[in-house]
Amino acid sequence: LILPDQDILNGLYGSELYPVEESLWNYDARRFDRYQLASQGEMDMDWVMDHTAVLHFCGKRKPWHKTARGRFSALYKHYQRLLERLGHTVAVETVAPGQDAALSGADFLFMGAGTERRQAFAQADFARFGADVKALAADGCAMLFAGTAMELLRASGTDAGTVRPGIGLAEFTAVQGKQRFVEDVYGHTDLFPEPVVGFMNKCANISGVETPLLTALDLGYGNEAEKGPEGFRRDNVFASELTGPILLKNPRLLETVVSAILRRRGAPEPETWPLDAWTEQGYAITEEQLRLRCGK
Repeated sequence: LILPDQDILNGLYGSELYPVEESLWNYDARRFDRYQLASQGEMDMDWVMDHTAVLHFCGKRKPWHKTARGRFSALYKHYQRLLERLGHTVAVETVAPGQDAALSGADFLFMGAGTERRQAFAQADFARFGADVKALAADGCAMLFAGTAMELLRASGTDAGTVRPGIGLAEFTAVQGKQRFVEDVYGHTDLFPEPVVGFMNKCANISGVETPLLTALDLGYGNEAEKGPEGFRRDNVFASELTGPILLKNPRLLETVVSAILRRRGAPEPETWPLDAWTEQGYAITEEQLRLRCGK
């Protein structure tokens, strides 16, 4: 497989597509000139700011890197400044393998998904931060571990017969097997009434989770059973095998995480959360389609 996730998805669902406009929902920030040329000049920066819902920063160059240059880096900084005007300072620090980092001042810790091979590589490097991560968690720092990154929190795990310890933030175990679970997820959490939607691509069975993030699924494979509980949650630590932009797909989960950050800062929560029309529309479409597949 050249592009594992995409190739599997195309094989499974290639005939069941719900087409969306790329320039609105998956705008490749590297291809501004191509979009503008194809639209005969219509899709300039003003058009992007007025219409595009999701900017996809593909490739190694990210707008939050200090060396970033270009129109979309400036747009990213624009939104960063808007947050600062609301009284919230924003600084993103990317930690590369082998790089030291002072985690004690973090408001939010995030680790995203990767392949199982990359997870094993990340585990070896992430272990040195184990004590700092557990101290942050005990202090109430908000954290999100998405996709296979969730498995790094484990007490222990097995990969192709090799036992690999985690950082021990949670007591669960993760055993990677030959069966892969590549499927959509429609589930429920006790954090808010709205369903949680997403997609997973994993091969691990996770046992020993006493406090799951999703208490039940109507669609998808849970930690260790079809339609069983999924993920892990303890205080302000949130973990799930759901991949992709889990916060963007689930606006209420985003609000929950931001609330945790604000409470720890001692900052007031907004009386009314600002709503992004594109995000709400995207969630509504996904929720409706998955709910129909559940027969509800």
